[in-house]
Amino acid sequence: MMALPAEKIFYTLDEYFSLTEQEGEVRFEYYYGTIVAMAGGLVRHSLVSTNALGLLYNQLRKRKCTPYNSDTRLRVNDEMWVYPDVMVSCHDEDLSARLYIKHPSLIIEVLSDSTKKVDYTLKKQHYFQIPDLQYYIMIDPTQMFVDVYEKKDTFWVNSVYTEANDKISLPLLALELLVEDLYERVTFEEE
Repeated sequence: MMALPAEKIFYTLDEYFSLTEQEGEVRFEYYYGTIVAMAGGLVRHSLVSTNALGLLYNQLRKRKCTPYNSDTRLRVNDEMWVYPDVMVSCHDEDLSARLYIKHPSLIIEVLSDSTKKVDYTLKKQHYFQIPDLQYYIMIDPTQMFVDVYEKKDTFWVNSVYTEANDKISLPLLALELLVEDLYERVTFEEE
């Protein structure tokens, strides 16, 4: 694997793609010249992500839309390439894509201490610029807290779900998620 020199601050897109061709166990995201290694998550993070993917897969399996896991790269724009925890795309171009997705309808990020700030700021700001995106969802794996942004015309509406029996309705994709199903098998640690 290509090592990143400590003193280098800005990387070109070509350098990023050169590095990602050699990816092994570590995936790299690219934000406007910065390359960030994506560390492995905790078991709770993986469970929540797997639960979300499974719930979406079960509802979408006979439809045109396809759910993707965190191994699938998203081209947000020419200068931002990331690996969301879960995505759904209904776009014909994505359904035949080989290397990356460009037109997600839904993006889910499972929060962690190391990514929470980026998920709420940089990623949210740029995800909201994706023309096909209808939902951006952030899920906290340490407590029942699901933060949903839904596109309504030209603005975004925010809803928060914190109870196990809360039903998250995603009408633009004809999907429904129960909070308790997103957290199935997840145990919360006592502080």
